[in-house]
Amino acid sequence: MINKKQLYIIIIVVIIIGVFVAIKFWPKGYSDNPKDWIENGKIDVQKATKDLSYQDFIGQQYKGDIKTVFQHDGSYLGNYFEDEYVLDNKVMIRFTENIKPNNNIPEIFIFEVIENNEPIVHIFLDVDWKNSLDYTNIVWGKDYQSEKSFNYKEIENGIYYDSVKDDKSRFSEDYKIHYSGIIVGQVNQEDILENNLQNTIIVRLK
Repeated sequence: MINKKQLYIIIIVVIIIGVFVAIKFWPKGYSDNPKDWIENGKIDVQKATKDLSYQDFIGQQYKGDIKTVFQHDGSYLGNYFEDEYVLDNKVMIRFTENIKPNNNIPEIFIFEVIENNEPIVHIFLDVDWKNSLDYTNIVWGKDYQSEKSFNYKEIENGIYYDSVKDDKSRFSEDYKIHYSGIIVGQVNQEDILENNLQNTIIVRLK
């Protein structure tokens, strides 16, 4: 026969187990607000894509029903780079999900959120970028047919945000194959179409 004390202990244990299970299996809270994806300059791709992708040394890896990889590269006054361009031991530009404003390095991060078969490009860059480049445009599309000026909306101290709707026609085979890309920087559509990159500063998500 269970006495009252033993019954209370059993009830408490059951409650503790129930709380633990609820915390472990409760659906994660996600937000569509880009302000909720960034904290102290660290951009959380998993949170932004509702745990459907992550960022590693290869690029942005989608792992759900859509399986694809978005990679990045760039050109600094005609000099090709992948993650960063260094000149005379100084980093001139950097692609990173850990943006640090006011470190005298123009930094940028670009990724895609694919939801309901709609690809949206999200762009974060810092005050060093804003102060270093004469202007910043976004050029995108399968034939680089779209162009707009970057809208410097401050999303965190010294960090700015903008987004564009990607061109679905630049993808095939359920996003596995990509054509062209999204180019952000001191560049215009004519420069890209004529492959005139000697005087441009750009980063591309492809």
